[in-house]
Amino acid sequence: MKSLYIQAHAKDAASLAIGLQELDTPEITADEVLVEIKAAGVNASDALAAIGYFDHAKTPRIPGRDFAGTIVKGPKELIGENIWGTEGTAGIDFNGTHTQYMALPISAVATIPTTLSLEQAGSVTLPYVTAYYAIVKRSQLSKGKSCLVIGALGQVGRAAMAIAHWLGANPVAVVRGEEELKKAQAEGLKAVDSTEKDFEQQAIALNNGKAFDVILNSVGTILWKPLLKALAKGGHLATISAPPNHRIAEVSLFELYRANQTLVGVNTVPLDFNENAALLNALKPGFESGQLTAPREDEIKRFTMEQATEAYQAVLDPTIKERIVLIF
Repeated sequence: MKSLYIQAHAKDAASLAIGLQELDTPEITADEVLVEIKAAGVNASDALAAIGYFDHAKTPRIPGRDFAGTIVKGPKELIGENIWGTEGTAGIDFNGTHTQYMALPISAVATIPTTLSLEQAGSVTLPYVTAYYAIVKRSQLSKGKSCLVIGALGQVGRAAMAIAHWLGANPVAVVRGEEELKKAQAEGLKAVDSTEKDFEQQAIALNNGKAFDVILNSVGTILWKPLLKALAKGGHLATISAPPNHRIAEVSLFELYRANQTLVGVNTVPLDFNENAALLNALKPGFESGQLTAPREDEIKRFTMEQATEAYQAVLDPTIKERIVLIF
């Protein structure tokens, strides 16, 4: 089988060279299925691992954590099922998903929604899992509550906005700059521009004058003080990313405990295939209802296995906004 293969880590994105290797197709046990991979999202963590960002990443290895494919070997009743999945340490601690075939525990089988193609399913796994895990599982967002989403036009941000709408919550988007604001509003989103003074007060105004039950923070401490001002009593502020130089936060513990607020650190890396399958199964009804959707055609940038180096470089390029997907 053909697999992407990392023999050694590159020094930086420019020197990335993702190899293509012929490897033996995995043998499966009685508790596994063999999956033929059809599509897989490329995530920033995949590319960062390839340039040595994670000290513990093993070499040589097959990279990748997301996949969508078809079961071709295993229990008779499962053969032919189209499935999807993701795993936090796949492609870092052990061989990952950017390969033609992989073995998967039967317990981690999650069938894709009937409304998604395999390519679409491969494009949405990690963004939706991250958003759902952050705002629902960890921050208790539910019907009637409110959610402020930073970076709402990004992959995870879009997923969070969609999930909040699906649940019957009231989401407000935070974007950056007039152009993004117009784009968000054209898409029918309640939105504010983080570059404007007192943007958090504008957001509260869009939430019927109330502070937010849940805030999804993807920018570390860049907007820290305004976000704390926008957090309701009993609210959850979930952080999924902290860029360099924006990782040390100042907070009044007195005000925090008096308001019964919770600061939530969200890391999907510890979630294994089984835990992620449970999250994807929870999201499945939302996709099948049409309220959760995959990226549009113009929001996906496709690459073949032979173009893997370009794909990995693209996901680290801040000027490229499309979802990067490998097609097998």
